[in-house]
Amino acid sequence: MFEKVLIPTDFSKYADKIIECVAEIPGIKEVVLLNVKARDPLARVWSPGDENKEAIEKMEMPKMALEGMGLKVKTKVEPSESRQEASAIQRAAEEENVSLVVMGARGKSFLGGSFLGSVTTDYLHKGAKNLLIMRYKTIGSEDKAQLEKYCPLMFSKVLCPTDFSPPATLQST
Repeated sequence: MFEKVLIPTDFSKYADKIIECVAEIPGIKEVVLLNVKARDPLARVWSPGDENKEAIEKMEMPKMALEGMGLKVKTKVEPSESRQEASAIQRAAEEENVSLVVMGARGKSFLGGSFLGSVTTDYLHKGAKNLLIMRYKTIGSEDKAQLEKYCPLMFSKVLCPTDFSPPATLQST
């Protein structure tokens, strides 16, 4: 069903957990790892060349892990002039013709993770591709928090909201 998957990564421990679990998605054959480099709004001049090179180097370990799971992997760095990471993710998803975008949910609010991260929320509102949001349970104190192993539970609770619009309808492949 979902043969080609896009995983936007910010190299956080949450993104690493997604990479650990992605092979559990039925039918997956190919993964596009994406890092969006957003321009600092305070920077007068921006040349993302060094940042892109560093991101490609950081993607090498997750790429090898995914290839070890038998998946074909492509890495991509997308510069974003306007701090619109969700738009850059959508653009990459369209260009790569993926069937699923897999993102983490990372709350940064005062409620300690009750809300989705801002990029995930933006993509949820604006994205046109199927989206799987993976949220992890944190174990331990905040300064020594670890993420609970989640892969076997990935599809134990599925919510499929719909507004019956054309993007919300299921398409047979």
